Amino acid sequence: MSKGNHLFAITHGVLKRLVIFASLFALLSVKSVVPRESALALAHIDPATSIFGTVNLENKLLDRLSGVRGLRVVIVPDSQWKSEAISTEFFDIDSVVSFGSMHGARFVIDISDIESGIEVKKGLSIPLLFSRYSAVGKICGFIRIVDVKKRRLVANEDFCVEKKGKSNWQPLEDNPYTSDLHISAAEKPRLYEDLEWKTADWLSKTFLKRTSLR
Repeated sequence: MSKGNHLFAITHGVLKRLVIFASLFALLSVKSVVPRESALALAHIDPATSIFGTVNLENKLLDRLSGVRGLRVVIVPDSQWKSEAISTEFFDIDSVVSFGSMHGARFVIDISDIESGIEVKKGLSIPLLFSRYSAVGKICGFIRIVDVKKRRLVANEDFCVEKKGKSNWQPLEDNPYTSDLHISAAEKPRLYEDLEWKTADWLSKTFLKRTSLR
């Protein structure tokens, strides 16, 4: 084989390999952008009131889950939940699965027994020297997550989310009732707004972890 033909053969072989690699890369790229099959999650949140006013987690939970690829979340009104999803006052997984299936849902989220308020908690303390107290906002409740397709509970647990408000260092005192820990009426909405966002963060992360969605 002449030197020219030999060089042509080498160049042709290299170009052929480059074409093969480019084709494989293109196929992998196409596969990576194929959208995940859309999953519908129905979410029910018990209506609740507190010293802060109406508990409003729905919109915040929707906001936190809205960025999850391939997931659509729809809030179920309490009246519809009680008339269609639960046949008695107790949670019944068969009824909830039937309810989810009827609406084409993959998951059903139920957040119930919501309670909220402010309490004073004692932190670091050295007797006869100083004590530290904090006013803490709390939202507690119970979360259930049902995988409709697998017909089973993937979450069934209590939760309690806290957000610190005011703190007070007390040299030579130990008084949890000091006025320095009082949260005024003007300050409470801000504390509770932050607390609701923190609760929505916890609920969304728990949902994604238990359902293996990211």
